[in-house]
Amino acid sequence: MADVPAFAAACAASGLDAASLVVVPVLSGQGAVVGALCGASELARPDLAAHLPGVRAAADLLGLLLEQVLALDDVVRRAENAEAAAHTDPLTGLGNRRAWDAALLAEEERAARHGTPTAVLVLDLDGLKQLNDTAGHDAGDDVLRQAGAALRAQVRGQDAVVRLGGDEFGVLLPDTERAVAVAVAARVRSALGAAGIGVSCGVATRTGQDGLLGAWRAADEAMYADKRARRGRRSAPLSSSGVWSVRAPGTAGGAVPAVGGRPPVPAAVDRGVDALLEVARAQVGVDVAFISVLEGGQRRFRNVVARVRVPFAAGTSEPREGTVCDLLVRGRLPGAVPDTADSAVAYHPDVRAMSIGSHVGAVLHRADGTPYGTLCAFSQRPDPHLGAPDAEALAALGRAVMGLVEAEDAAEGRARAVRSRLEGLDEQGGLRTAFQPVLSLADGALVGHDAETAFPRGTAAPGAWFSEARAVGASGPLEAAALADALDASRDLAGWVLVRASPATATIPAFARRTAAVDPSRLVLQVLGEAEAGDLDQLRSALAPLRRDGLRLALEVGAAVDRGGERVLALEPEVVVVHRRVVAGVATSRHRRALVTGLVAFSEALGAQLLARGPTSAEELAWLRTAGVPLAHGVAPDAAEPAPGPVGGP
Repeated sequence: MADVPAFAAACAASGLDAASLVVVPVLSGQGAVVGALCGASELARPDLAAHLPGVRAAADLLGLLLEQVLALDDVVRRAENAEAAAHTDPLTGLGNRRAWDAALLAEEERAARHGTPTAVLVLDLDGLKQLNDTAGHDAGDDVLRQAGAALRAQVRGQDAVVRLGGDEFGVLLPDTERAVAVAVAARVRSALGAAGIGVSCGVATRTGQDGLLGAWRAADEAMYADKRARRGRRSAPLSSSGVWSVRAPGTAGGAVPAVGGRPPVPAAVDRGVDALLEVARAQVGVDVAFISVLEGGQRRFRNVVARVRVPFAAGTSEPREGTVCDLLVRGRLPGAVPDTADSAVAYHPDVRAMSIGSHVGAVLHRADGTPYGTLCAFSQRPDPHLGAPDAEALAALGRAVMGLVEAEDAAEGRARAVRSRLEGLDEQGGLRTAFQPVLSLADGALVGHDAETAFPRGTAAPGAWFSEARAVGASGPLEAAALADALDASRDLAGWVLVRASPATATIPAFARRTAAVDPSRLVLQVLGEAEAGDLDQLRSALAPLRRDGLRLALEVGAAVDRGGERVLALEPEVVVVHRRVVAGVATSRHRRALVTGLVAFSEALGAQLLARGPTSAEELAWLRTAGVPLAHGVAPDAAEPAPGPVGGP
């Protein structure tokens, strides 16, 4: 160090006690200097120059990596609000429910304008819950991924294929007559059956009267009819090896390959890991790069990028013992093998099956130092230039990749815990419905009941259950269970019943089927959460048949006036709900009084009734009555003093 005054001065200024130092520039892919890669030692290293080729290779890779990471940060930020990310199911890579809604809306406009035929397929996988219960969610997730891939392979590029939620998929077939759609459904059933996946399927075509929403409802009903007809004619057993062996009717069977199941990860982040692998593949100059996870006795391919065909894909799992990844972790395989034919693994099964001509790999470690798996890259041809610097560069990339991988795995662990709690809800006593009376403040008469979902004592609050379920894409089944319990438990109650659902739940055919089974005129539906303009149009269309039969809508005051009252204009609710946070203290708060007084006039102008939730004192009730609020929730019948002039329910 003393031989280079600038280095000596820099070390003195930084307090670095170093006797030897190596510094090489880190360049971006465009050649711009983005930093420097430095190494220092307390000892003099006269042989340091011999290490420069490896350091430069690592710096080149780190430059590309840093450029990629910075770009990825921007991509991830954009993806949080990007339309594509919002419309993608992270598990299957297919469209999600939002993509389905958008596709239905757009295709309805085209079909109505041109009069072209359009068909809808709805599919529901058989036995998935049993598989999740017995083999775990990893196995179920893998079946969903395989089903999604098989579906996509059987339709045209212009057809929309989405995962509607849970084990249900939808296919939208533009310019398709019913006979063709039925043939497509048969082809899909056969392809899934060949993979060992049984499926119930319904087909319907658009009519001018009911549109595509009507076709969706009809296809959904046909799917349930198919499921009922096939019940008892198929089984969903698990073999001793844990392989799902469902057979579709009329197929010879065939088990789903024994795969461990790749955890679902956020789409934008997962693309980031693949992007970094592509950087590694291009930098080292190989055909294939992959990350493997070594867990238990299995090797699972987590991420794969390739420019040639390979006999595995992301999610493929197989016994770990003796694989090249296992050998690498055990230290029995060098980091770089320039020619496998001239090595100890010349006749290794992996080398032959994957056509590995040259190989470079690095062991991946978690933050706590424990082995996670491997980062490997290979070509189908020998590469005499492949050596230790490439292995060192790959190891440097592996350390960066593990930051993303561990973040993904942690997120999936949290999601798995939520799914486990949801699956175990019945064992804890299940959810139940508590009914709060809704009274007329004019005469104290009972006009209805507010259905509130209650969860087992000692567990999280209801809001936490629903928000956690929404975060892992399971809010639909939970909302459906809450609605079913409320409808069943309210059959003998007097007056109407206020129930709640999100726009996504309220627009699925199962919601219409369930609510139509009771008297819709007894129901007041409070629409929860936010909805985009297109969602509001679809919500209004989906609920129109039920509203014609007497269903009424309710909006909470905050939702009613958001975005300039867009939801009120679109949905025209019969009830406006004032949250208990506004009602609490209204007898003494000038600001709350002003707000409620304005809401009374607002609801009257709409032709709606105002419902105050949760008044807790006689003073609050008296003020609400004086202000002209017609309805109150959650008060005992004797707390509301009768007043002249009857007021009915909404």
